[in-house]
Amino acid sequence: MNALIVNGERIDASRVDQERDQLLQDLSVNPSQLANDRLRLVLLDQAKQNVIDHYLLHQEASKKGLEIDEEKVEERVQWMVERNGGLESVTRQLEERGFSIESFKEQIRVRMRVDAIIDQLHESVSAPKDRHAKKHYKENKENFFKPDQVQLQQLVKRFRNSSDRFRVKKETTKIRQSAIDGNPFTQLVVQKSDQPENDGMLGWVSKDEFPETVSEFVFSAQVGSFSELLEGDGFWYFLKVCDRREAHQAEFAEVKEEILEKLFQESKTQAVQELLTSLRKKAVISEE
Repeated sequence: MNALIVNGERIDASRVDQERDQLLQDLSVNPSQLANDRLRLVLLDQAKQNVIDHYLLHQEASKKGLEIDEEKVEERVQWMVERNGGLESVTRQLEERGFSIESFKEQIRVRMRVDAIIDQLHESVSAPKDRHAKKHYKENKENFFKPDQVQLQQLVKRFRNSSDRFRVKKETTKIRQSAIDGNPFTQLVVQKSDQPENDGMLGWVSKDEFPETVSEFVFSAQVGSFSELLEGDGFWYFLKVCDRREAHQAEFAEVKEEILEKLFQESKTQAVQELLTSLRKKAVISEE
């Protein structure tokens, strides 16, 4: 893999490799499947395009003078250091992937510039009106039949490698027992979970959104029950059944906010895509 040159800015090949690895993780692709030439090329092309788009937005943010708060850069580095065994451990992990602390900081700056320009674009998008939501509901009413659903909350603990797996399992088991013993679960999620966003709430989910063994529990358990300890790809987790509702045809009032949010997010995504389309047309991109 060669380095990319985007409007004169050199992007090391390792950045594309990193993006490809992230795609592998997001798409749950086993690395052994990369023996398939077509899949390997598709993933590589997508990784390249993602990196190019990322840097086009970063460059546009720089042109617009969007400033980066260096204190926040340092805070993110410190957060990573604390979560990954200290500075020496983080430095070693980065070096194994071809990075240094300084190059990692620069990646953070790039990410923050991208976030800043996306936030600016989003702020320029007008929120949809109720009439837009009603029109969408009438045209897509069949999509708002709600199957049996449960509302779930989760607590997640990640492990770094096989030697760390057992330690994290024991830690997560103790947290689960603490929840069963009556300690406020939301408080435990906020304090202990590696994914505390939205207090661990997964919203309303249906059977087909979980593996069969998990669905069997959550759709038969009483509200307030906790699942057994479950293992994901690099993490342990367990679930709490917070509420349940039977299958029904949702009325507009029930799904209005959901539709408004969906339309709003679609408009925001469109605004970013329109900017990227414009930037791609003007960009000078090559490889070395």
